[in-house]
Amino acid sequence: MPLGTLPDMENTEEAIRLLKSMKDSQDPFFLAVGFYKPHIPFRIPREYLKLYPIESMMLAPDPDVPKKLPNVAYNPWTDIRKREDVQALNLSFPYGPIPKDFQ
Repeated sequence: MPLGTLPDMENTEEAIRLLKSMKDSQDPFFLAVGFYKPHIPFRIPREYLKLYPIESMMLAPDPDVPKKLPNVAYNPWTDIRKREDVQALNLSFPYGPIPKDFQ
């Protein structure tokens, strides 16, 4: 974790601070909090790596893009595709399947 934090953690902490500051207010308010998905490059606090060892993870049972999925609902993961290891897979864009051993 560069600088000991992640954008999502900072956003969450600020949202909590704002909510606490409004707890006694009688005025209605709206708070939208944005989260990044996933952190590219992948950055995860070490404690979570211990909680969820990679050996215990299962692949998605049906990783294929649904046949009638509207284009607007599909995320082609262009940010992930910029990684050198993903580029080396030479996936067809935007729907190319990711090899199981890489998933």
